[in-house]
Amino acid sequence: MEAAYVKETVGEALKEALAEVALVRPVDPIEYLSAWLLQYKKNMKNAEERQSVLREESELAARQQEEQMRKKEMEEERERIERDKLNKQKITQQEDAQGDPDPASHDATATVQEPRPLKSTDQQHQDTPPSGDGNQVETDS
Repeated sequence: MEAAYVKETVGEALKEALAEVALVRPVDPIEYLSAWLLQYKKNMKNAEERQSVLREESELAARQQEEQMRKKEMEEERERIERDKLNKQKITQQEDAQGDPDPASHDATATVQEPRPLKSTDQQHQDTPPSGDGNQVETDS
């Protein structure tokens, strides 16, 4: 049970440290071993920090790439909308040119005259000035 714990927690570090002590054969192997283990711990901590930084940079790069893709899609959509708008304008202009020779008839600012109400027959006769002796017979012409 304890051997499994030692192997899991410090096994790799001790294996490397003891191999280094055997290779170097320092004057004070215990001092060398303790210094080596402390440096190993610092190195592992730095490696973890580097991995963390690399992971954050990778995530940031992925977010930036996604943002660029969204911007590109938005720009393409804006361009599509603008093209559609221009196409509709062209179609409207073509229809106006083909169907109505007078483009002013579609002008919103063009003046439209109100139709005059029709006068009854009695009103028409009253508005007509009498001519001559007044004995003339009216005829429809």
